[in-house]
Amino acid sequence: MSGYSALSQQQIDEIAAKFKARFGKEPDAIYLVGSHAGGKATPLSDIDIVLETNLPGLNKFSGSGFEFFKDINPGRVPAGVTGIGGPGQPCISNLPGDIQKAGLIDPSFRSPGNVSPPSVRLL
Repeated sequence: MSGYSALSQQQIDEIAAKFKARFGKEPDAIYLVGSHAGGKATPLSDIDIVLETNLPGLNKFSGSGFEFFKDINPGRVPAGVTGIGGPGQPCISNLPGDIQKAGLIDPSFRSPGNVSPPSVRLL
């Protein structure tokens, strides 16, 4: 990998290992996207990543994708929260009562070949 990354190599390796531990396979690739990839991040920005995988139906809002979101953000999701943005569930923002956005690793899941620029391949 060349260039800037908001994540250390150790963090990238940990994300890949946690993905494998939860889903039984490694992601095909991990990309940095969003404000960090575009050079426009601020101290209040989250760290947007895309994990390429052929696993169907994954999203960070509920189910196993949400459990992975918690795996890579230990201590960041309040106890009792079972999803993001649904009825009675917090959103990701910098507002009180929500999952705090600043510095949060915010994953999305895409099938291989569907990552749009700006992006930086991390793995």
